[in-house]
Amino acid sequence: MNKLKVGVLTILMGLLLNPGAIMAQQDDALTTRIKKEIEAANKAREEKEKRTQIHGMLRVRPEIKENVGFNKANKYEFVGQKLWLDIDHTLFTKDVTKGRLYIKLQDTRVWGGQSTSIGGKDTSASKITSTDGDKIQEGGLDVREAYGEIDHLMGPLGIRFGRQRLNYGELRLVSSLDWTNVGITFDAFLFKFDTEKNSLHVWASILREGDALDLNNVAAYSDPTQDTYFFGAYDTIKAIPGLHLDLYFLSLMNTFSVKEIHTTGFRFSNRTLKGFKSKSAFDFTLEAAYQFGYDGGGTTVTAFAGGLSGGYTFGKIRIGANVDVASGDDDPSDGTVKTFHNLFPLNHAYYGQADVLSWQNLMAADLNVTIFFLDNLMFKTKYIYAMRYNVNDNWYPASGGGRSGNTVGAIGTSSGGDLSKEQHSMHEIDLTTKYVYNKHFSVLAGYSVVLRGDALTDKKVKSDYHYGFLSTQFQF
Repeated sequence: MNKLKVGVLTILMGLLLNPGAIMAQQDDALTTRIKKEIEAANKAREEKEKRTQIHGMLRVRPEIKENVGFNKANKYEFVGQKLWLDIDHTLFTKDVTKGRLYIKLQDTRVWGGQSTSIGGKDTSASKITSTDGDKIQEGGLDVREAYGEIDHLMGPLGIRFGRQRLNYGELRLVSSLDWTNVGITFDAFLFKFDTEKNSLHVWASILREGDALDLNNVAAYSDPTQDTYFFGAYDTIKAIPGLHLDLYFLSLMNTFSVKEIHTTGFRFSNRTLKGFKSKSAFDFTLEAAYQFGYDGGGTTVTAFAGGLSGGYTFGKIRIGANVDVASGDDDPSDGTVKTFHNLFPLNHAYYGQADVLSWQNLMAADLNVTIFFLDNLMFKTKYIYAMRYNVNDNWYPASGGGRSGNTVGAIGTSSGGDLSKEQHSMHEIDLTTKYVYNKHFSVLAGYSVVLRGDALTDKKVKSDYHYGFLSTQFQF
């Protein structure tokens, strides 16, 4: 008992003589606890920020088009603008399974093209119409993409449902066409089966829905002529390192007109890196497709297309060449459509930046040279020689157009009208340069001249088509 009393007295004397030591110990404990709570809060905040990523892009592109349709009376100058705001939120992760919600808002417009940019008083107008009722420009805010996605839901199987961009192969048949101001979006169910050696994507997309006019009174407002669907299966086989073999089957269908255009084909390429680049100095792609089905009214479809492109890079210079062919229709009245349907392509990347050609009724070859002056400065020149596959069919621009007759199709000419029976359509010379200041800012500029071929000069068409643009892009 005496020892216990001595111990208690010793502690009490210590507190009386040095109370700061006890207080310091209490302060240290409190400080440590607060630090841990702050660190835990910061970690939770950082994890939340990682789960939600926000990106954006602004592109402003002035364009000049002179002698459109090879007609001196047609000249256009305008400034197009596109704005993207992306929200990418990770909903959950478990092992390799990842669920996410992705939204891309898009605002597109031509400067001065909306009434609000003139007076600022009428916010209801989303388009301007000319005196003949044709829409000049329609833009504004829209949802470009909005989908939910789960990767590796069951093993390699993943799903993506909602509005989305589809881009496959080298974009000859399925692309989101982001070069244009608005682009293409697909409302689709997409199933993915991705492994190290194989990537199979299958989708079903509704392009137009006739019953969407009034969901409360479908019987009164249903328009089945608008029901259009796009189905696809695209498989990329990666069994051999540095080589990809793509096999695909695509179907464009309209239930009312019994229109069914089926496309099957392949793509073989060593351009396996991002931006369609190759690991080797030599790069190539071979693609071929065959179409069959019905084009409505009992008309059958039998068409084909093919393309071979390659290039060699030595030092800072790449020399490339491309050869393309697509069938055309020799007789519009024989009940068989032989014109290849280009579906949803990025023709701008292959048949000239002036956008006067497409993979339809075409025989074309080009030679191109790219010089990389610096890591962030590039210059490219391209020469294209193009003919119609069949002189009884149209000349089809990048936007497609009608299939029959001996005309320039959607390009149109008021100076000469129909084409002659000569196959040679045009030459095109493209000049393009790109400067990348950093990952946030870049500039792309180009000029093209489309020179008349024999099919136009024989009809006394006297004007060549000129096109120029200057694109500035900010992104984060």
